[in-house]
Amino acid sequence: MNRRTMLLSGAAMISGCVVVPSPTPSLQRGLWRDDDGAFAIGRFSEYGDSDFGFDYAALRVGALVDRAEGSARLSSALNGAGPAIATLTAEGASLRMESRRLQPVTIDRGAFEARSPDATLSAELATPTGSKPRGTMLMIYGSGPAPKEAFDPWAFWFLSQGFAVLAYDKRGSGRSTGDWRVSGLEALAEDAKATLLAAKAIGLSGPVFGWGASQAGWVLPQLGAAGALDGFIMHAGSAMRPGDQILAQVEAELRAYGFPKEEIDRSRAYYTLDTDVSRGVRPWDEVKAAYDAASASGAEWLLAPPAAPDAPERTMVRLMADFDPEPYWRANRAPVLALFGAKDWIVPADENLAALKGMTAQGADVATRIMPGANHLMFESDTGLRDEYPTRSRIVPQYFAEIERWLSARAAPRS
Repeated sequence: MNRRTMLLSGAAMISGCVVVPSPTPSLQRGLWRDDDGAFAIGRFSEYGDSDFGFDYAALRVGALVDRAEGSARLSSALNGAGPAIATLTAEGASLRMESRRLQPVTIDRGAFEARSPDATLSAELATPTGSKPRGTMLMIYGSGPAPKEAFDPWAFWFLSQGFAVLAYDKRGSGRSTGDWRVSGLEALAEDAKATLLAAKAIGLSGPVFGWGASQAGWVLPQLGAAGALDGFIMHAGSAMRPGDQILAQVEAELRAYGFPKEEIDRSRAYYTLDTDVSRGVRPWDEVKAAYDAASASGAEWLLAPPAAPDAPERTMVRLMADFDPEPYWRANRAPVLALFGAKDWIVPADENLAALKGMTAQGADVATRIMPGANHLMFESDTGLRDEYPTRSRIVPQYFAEIERWLSARAAPRS
C-alpha cells in the first residue's frame, strides 16, 4: 500500500464509512453503572450509524456486534473487526457484562427549540433523574455535520459524573435548519449562545461549562469572551487561525506518513493556493492547473480534485480561513482546560499550544496538557495516522482524570 492509498483509506475511515451490525432492540442507547464505574451504549457518528459500547471503568470503546437476542459483543476496535473483549446481556433493565451486573441510570431528556439569527436548532437538556446536577455541560461540535448523538462518548461520561448535558443538532444536521457548509465561526457561536439562552428561558440554572472538540476551539473562546460560560474544556481544539491550521495539518500528517520535505513543501503550496481560491484572491483555473500538474507527476499527497468554484465548502473556507481568535482569547475570563494529543496530526499539539499561549491574557486561568500517545480522538495510538484510528479501542488514561480533576475544583461535589 503506497502512502496515497494510506491517506485515502485513513480519510475515509475517519469519515464514518465503517458499518457494523446494530445491537438487538433490548440493548438500547442508555447509561448503566456499578461499583466499578459506568457503561453506556450510544453512537459514535464518525464511524457510522451503528451502536457502540463505552466502558468508562476500563476506558474502552468498541463497536457492538450482535450475537443473539438480548446480547451483543463488545469489539476491541471501533470498526468491529477486533476480537471481543466482553459479552453484554440484557437482564431486564439491568445489564450483565461478564461478571459485572450494572444498574440503569435514568436520564430525563427535555427537548426544546432554540432560534439563532438564521437557523432553528433542535436541542435537548439531559439530566440524571433524582439528583441536583453538579453543573451543566454545553457540548460544542467539531467540523462537519453532527446530530446530538455525536456527543455520546463524552456526554454519557459527563452524565455519569452527575452533570446535566445540553446538546443540539448542529445547523443543517438532524432536525436543525440552516447549513453549516455556508456558515462562519461567528454564526456557529451564535447557535451555541441561542441554545444556552433558550435553555435558561425554560429553567436551566446553576453553573454552565463548555466542552468542545477540534473546530470548537474557535467557538468556545467566543462564548467565554461573551461571559456565557463558567469555564470550558477544549478537546484537541485548534488555537491557530483556520487558514494556518489547514497547512499545519497537511504538514503534520504528511511528515507522519514519511513524506520528504520537498513533497511537503509542494503540498503546502498547493493547499495554500486552494485556500486562496476559496478566499477569492486567486482564480479557480490556477488550482485546477496545479492539480493537473501534481496528478501528472504522481503526487501521493493529492487526495481529490479541487472543489468546484461554487461548492459550499468554498464558502465555508472563505468565511472561516481568516478568523482571528486572539481578541476572544484576550477578552475571555472563564477558566480553561486545553487538552492536546501528542500524536494528533489533525490539530498538532506543539503548534496549537504555542498559538494558545501567545493569545491568552497575562494571569489567565488556562491549564494546558498534552496527552502522551493520544491521537485526535484521545485514543491510545501507536502512530497517530488516520488509517490506524478504526483499530483503536482505549482512551488514554489521563484524559478523563484530568477533566475530573479540573471540574472538581470548579463544580459542585458529586452527591
